[in-house]
Amino acid sequence: MIKKEHHLNIKAYMPTAKTLAKNTAFNFLGQVLVALTAIIMVPMIVKGLGYASYGLLSLALVVLGSFSILEMGLGRSTTKFIAEYLNNGDWENLSAIFWSSLGLQLMLGALAGFFIASSAPIIAKSVNITTDKLTDVVNTIYVLALSAPIVLVSSSLRGTLEGAQRFDLVNYIKTITNISTYIIPAISIKFHLNVPTIVFLIFAVRILASIGYLFSCLHILPPLRKPIIIKKIHASSLFSYTGWVAISNIIVPFLTQIDRYLLATIVSVSAVTFYTVPFEILNGLWIIPGSISGVLFPAFSSLYANKNTDDIVNIYIRPIKYILLTLTPIVLIISIFAKDILLLWQGTTFADNSTIVLQILVIGVLINSLEWVPANLLMGIGRADLPAKVHIVQTPLYLALVYLFILKWGLIGAALAFTLRVIFEAVLIFAAVWRLIPEVRHVLLKRLSGVLYPLISFMVLLVILQKITMSLMIHVVMVIILCICYLLIAWLYVLEDSEKNMLLSFLPIGSKLAE
Repeated sequence: MIKKEHHLNIKAYMPTAKTLAKNTAFNFLGQVLVALTAIIMVPMIVKGLGYASYGLLSLALVVLGSFSILEMGLGRSTTKFIAEYLNNGDWENLSAIFWSSLGLQLMLGALAGFFIASSAPIIAKSVNITTDKLTDVVNTIYVLALSAPIVLVSSSLRGTLEGAQRFDLVNYIKTITNISTYIIPAISIKFHLNVPTIVFLIFAVRILASIGYLFSCLHILPPLRKPIIIKKIHASSLFSYTGWVAISNIIVPFLTQIDRYLLATIVSVSAVTFYTVPFEILNGLWIIPGSISGVLFPAFSSLYANKNTDDIVNIYIRPIKYILLTLTPIVLIISIFAKDILLLWQGTTFADNSTIVLQILVIGVLINSLEWVPANLLMGIGRADLPAKVHIVQTPLYLALVYLFILKWGLIGAALAFTLRVIFEAVLIFAAVWRLIPEVRHVLLKRLSGVLYPLISFMVLLVILQKITMSLMIHVVMVIILCICYLLIAWLYVLEDSEKNMLLSFLPIGSKLAE
């Protein structure tokens, strides 16, 4: 039995405003570093490996990433329960849920690995590839089979650190691991290594990452050093919550890919390109809400354990405010100057085919980004069933809508269907939060009303600027000046003093400026 009086400073693991801001910064910088590495390294890797080998490597990396579906949401469940038990000082259940999660992940990973390895010859023959590459495909699948338990176990280890608000450790390890996914192939080209060997080296780095996660967990949470026998109650607690998370994990990827399949079958494969390329521009926008929402989930779980409604409402409002302040101006610029952006980046053909698509999709991305906050709140307070039920309800509706819209309007129809789907989802998710926590609706309207004035002014000025005939360079300079003015107004009139002081505290001379 682990004593309740274990020497741990619980306050060190509690979500404060400054802690959440730091964690968000770690998430953001980690994702940006990986994205920059990919931009630099991918062309070099493609050239060095050739199209066939790079295609095989890409498929292998996609499979590695998709293993998260196999863990059925156990990683997220671990984060929630670790945050709750840590907040309550319940060391016995803290250790039990940790080891239960690891044990379950190991079993699921081993089963998945066995199935993948057994199916390797069949899978290899189904891939459209030259005969001389068939052995590489089989060997790559065997390496992926070995990777399954490691990837799943890492999910729970990472979830434990996130539940303890240690996003710094998570990002140190995760960023190095993800960057190595590009560094290893780039170096391997010099030594003429084949794809299975490259994938094995990536797998080896993931083993080291898992060891790093494990030692980090044991170091910051000493109660975990005394394993608790896995009990049926802990497994059932994990699975009762995880079941709903798993439903969302399965449905969401399906919904985000089905429009591309329908475009290819109803319109043409080329249409998929004109639809997908705008998403490449927009993927970077999801870094902002992704960085914020990943931090919110364990914070909400921790605060809900103490029924701390006031702090929950405060933490809920601020990220919505920050997303509106940071993302909306970018969305407005992309929407208003969509044709110019596509013309410069991809040429006339894309500008002609994808401008309206980009303008519609970018609105959907903004709505979807805002919805991540209430969705994480529902997950954090133990209502993972509500987002899952929303996903279940919208699936048949969206399938009918996207099919009819693509049939009638093609590319534009697909973009409209996506945006209408995320609006429908956001309305239901926000409504669920308003019903469960009534205090939110009044505070939300009061605190966000001041954000709308600078945003509306910014939009009007952008539209006027876009209508004025001038050279591209002057246009860019004017937009930059307008953005600076917007940021200055937001700083002076929208942010509260506490928020300004928190942001200033991150600067080397921040404490003096804050005074």
